[in-house]
Amino acid sequence: MTYNHTYQDYKACELDRNLAKCKLKHSKPRKILLECGEGTGSRTFASSNEVPFQLAHVTLDTTCLDESQILIKFSSLVKMERLIDGATVRLKYELFKVCDHKEPKSLGIWMFEETDVTVDTFEVQEEAFSFIFCDCITCLGCSDYFVAVTPIEIDGATATISNGRMAALSQSLCDSLEKYDKIFDSKHHSTKFIGKHPKPKDILIECGEGNGSVILREESEVEPPFQIAHVTLDTACLSKAKVLIEFSSMIKIDRLVEDIRLQFELFRVCGDGEAVSRGIWTFERTDVSASVELEKVFDFTFCECEVPRGCLEYFVKVTPLKIDISGNSADVVVDNARMVALAQSSRGLDDCITINRKDNCIDCVPKHPIAKKIVLECGEGTGSRTFTSSNEPAFQLAKVTIDTTSLCKPMVNIEFSSIVSFDSLINFSDARLRYELLRVCDNKRPISLGVWVSERILRTSGELGKSTNIFNFTFCDCITCPGCCDYFVTVTPIQITEGSVTATVSNGRMAALAQERYNNKGWVKNNHYKSPVNCTNWKPKPTKMKKVLLECGDGTGSKTFTSSDEASFQLAHVTLDTICLDKPEVLIKFSSIVCMLNLSTSSQEPGTVRLQYDLFRVCEDEEPKSLGTWIFDEVNVRSGAFDRQEESFSFIFCDRIACPGCCEYFVTVTPIEIDNATATVSNGRMAALSQPLWASAENEHKNFHSKKDILLECGQGNGSVVFRRDTESLIELDPPVEIAHVTIDTTYLTKPKALIEFSSMIKVDDGVDDIRLQFELFRVCGDGEPLSRGIWNFERTDVNEFIELNKVFDFTFCECEVPSGCCEYFVTVTPLEINIDIVGADIVVDNARMVALVQTSGNYDDCRIFNGKSDYIHCVPKYPTAKKIVLECGEGTGSRTFTSANDPAFQLAHVNIDITCLCNPMVNIEFSSIVSFEGSGDGRLRYELFRVCDNKEPTSLGIWVSERIGISFFDRTTNIFNFTFCDCITCPGCCDYLVIVTPIRISAELTATVSNARIAALAQGK
Repeated sequence: MTYNHTYQDYKACELDRNLAKCKLKHSKPRKILLECGEGTGSRTFASSNEVPFQLAHVTLDTTCLDESQILIKFSSLVKMERLIDGATVRLKYELFKVCDHKEPKSLGIWMFEETDVTVDTFEVQEEAFSFIFCDCITCLGCSDYFVAVTPIEIDGATATISNGRMAALSQSLCDSLEKYDKIFDSKHHSTKFIGKHPKPKDILIECGEGNGSVILREESEVEPPFQIAHVTLDTACLSKAKVLIEFSSMIKIDRLVEDIRLQFELFRVCGDGEAVSRGIWTFERTDVSASVELEKVFDFTFCECEVPRGCLEYFVKVTPLKIDISGNSADVVVDNARMVALAQSSRGLDDCITINRKDNCIDCVPKHPIAKKIVLECGEGTGSRTFTSSNEPAFQLAKVTIDTTSLCKPMVNIEFSSIVSFDSLINFSDARLRYELLRVCDNKRPISLGVWVSERILRTSGELGKSTNIFNFTFCDCITCPGCCDYFVTVTPIQITEGSVTATVSNGRMAALAQERYNNKGWVKNNHYKSPVNCTNWKPKPTKMKKVLLECGDGTGSKTFTSSDEASFQLAHVTLDTICLDKPEVLIKFSSIVCMLNLSTSSQEPGTVRLQYDLFRVCEDEEPKSLGTWIFDEVNVRSGAFDRQEESFSFIFCDRIACPGCCEYFVTVTPIEIDNATATVSNGRMAALSQPLWASAENEHKNFHSKKDILLECGQGNGSVVFRRDTESLIELDPPVEIAHVTIDTTYLTKPKALIEFSSMIKVDDGVDDIRLQFELFRVCGDGEPLSRGIWNFERTDVNEFIELNKVFDFTFCECEVPSGCCEYFVTVTPLEINIDIVGADIVVDNARMVALVQTSGNYDDCRIFNGKSDYIHCVPKYPTAKKIVLECGEGTGSRTFTSANDPAFQLAHVNIDITCLCNPMVNIEFSSIVSFEGSGDGRLRYELFRVCDNKEPTSLGIWVSERIGISFFDRTTNIFNFTFCDCITCPGCCDYLVIVTPIRISAELTATVSNARIAALAQGK
């Protein structure tokens, strides 16, 4: 079945590829050459009189390339040690090229500056400095690229540069030499000739994932290490592979963080082996007494040769070596981590000839991906811009155009680098810039893909000198609807204190690499040994993909409870007809909003709300059967905790029905206790997915037709967004921002239903008096305007006491008769009200995830015998077809109450799914649970999602934090902790997904209980 889907995908794109050959305007994927460079050690500058130092170099032989386009990648570390008050370091990084032993030619200059660094600013600062550069070579030959660092000004400080890394990607701009080589090959294919010049080859691109954001606070003991990003490579079809790893992240540092040292370590795991360290990079900032807030990039590249053959996992682990914080509310956040890998064979054959037109890689096991050609496009910067106020318009800093029309399901890796400079920060000044990556395909509406923030904020009187550094990122975009696409980066001044600070952005560089996501060469037959993967013989009972039924439910309005004597209220329901299913397994999804109004005053009893959510099932004429209970409570909420709180409450539930029939699922809400408060429940949403547990009905009666296949699409979060607005501030609220998006192509579907799932985290600092955020879901199809599909609010007002929170905010949305074509769903966050009375406090919305499931809802007889003809309408073959899916329900493992940070971690839920027979599988993980904090003090729990395939080492996929800091105005608070996560697997197998909860901080007077965990997995081949 996997082979058939892969072949269908290949054939579906065949017309597109053939069409592209006839259209000169469409880019054609070509082979490429990857070369790993070397660093040359480290150097410490103590004076500007010292000679320049060559930090890294890479050699590139372009003999076999015709008018080649070169993408240079450079990364390093720079460390400044201040020796006196008012110290200054200015370094010039210069990229040179040497061709055929000629004089070096300067290609570009990048400046690093820290001027007038006072005793309050820092004593030691170590950070990343990196860039990319695109070059075009018209002459063939051997070229050497190197980066030299020159000390322009060193005063009262030392500057150490180290960990230089370089790599180069090169590709011909035209096919003339490639065609010449083919003629040459045909004449000399029988000769044994070994050329000395490397030839461009096919390459593998794999997009990794960040594991979410991690909050670091000062504790009695430093927090344990955590994995922040990972990427998987399958090099089974590569010989002596070279691998290029690219990593980028953001580090947000609050004021009052006096010392911070973080160690970033890259590991590689091969098969069943142990993790091997491949490199260490350090971020450091010590002895800070000035009240300064920063958000900085930390990134690196890594290139290695002769990597072992097989399934490789690269991951980055962050170890907090030192964190000293002088205030209660300050923290360090590491987020927006991204990771990409490129791999290519480096075998020592004649790379300038094609041997019998065979591929460079050996025959290999069919399940392994084969290297493919690629499209490389270099973009351009648009100059520089200096911002002097918040009212200035956004500026487009860089742009790249790439034509993906001839690619099926393209994957595009975007590389961006730039320089940002903050000058003359004086007396309570703010400088905050928002970088946004947007994509426009075929002149349609721009789609926001990612958001990053660069900031430098001075919260005390005084002055900071000029600071110039990098602002870079890497981003992997999976396109559902290919076309001619522009990617561009805009910079918006969110906050610039006029007259006190200026911010200059410059030196924008951009490049794009695109490749098809599936194996366009089909399966490779191995004649030398038998494949260990055989979906019919290898496993006695292999998991089989089945068709699934999606049903959208309805909400029933809203209800406000004022006392516990009121009757229960049915908030949502969904109806499911399981007549055509044999012992069906049903996955129920529910989401809602709950709003508590606290009526207590200083002279009254505290407010309390306890609500009971019950899930019921009614089949045929049976009595309702209770399936599960979930509790929401806020107990003894004293005056000052909050006046009004509105948040999400949702869950999932897996059910098995023994007797097929028409069943209704509904959720009722019962007020258990209402005292000095009111509670309003609203925005109830429900959906159901059902699948036969056995395949007998499908095999014997053929009672499913192709209309009940389904599409699973994984979306992306756009990064973390920081909202700030001091009470005395006169600036306007931050503009709305897109936080997540997902694309679906419904061309093949008739009157499709679409289920959208969204989850995120909201971090609220102490000092946030009022917060009202509006989450709005939009849909835009083709060239149309965005259409609002729903609004959900998060609110917490009139908070007067020390409380910090990290809360889940999620929802589901289901709609019928979605327009046919390419549709984009995206979620925007609009700050309606933000009042902050403590300097440095903020709100962070991050860890956003989005998933879509789509299915036809045509009015056909679903129980009729399928005659083997296609029910699909005739349509353009490039569009994706719906497929069967694997649905597995997991289970929770009970509950656990943590009373100390020394308690061991607890596995809260797990699910097993066999994806051995899927090609390039996508796995969507749904997790829901309840978390309760009781008592006063601080509680912080780390939730971590792991994947273990074929009993190998666990891979950390995602990290989420639930916390309640300073809970002295509550007796108990109970709410959900849920997330959705989409995992794209390179090496399929039998996989366990498990959620581990670790107590990071538990005060003596507080307990934290986790319970009622549910988990499910849905998998589909790409």
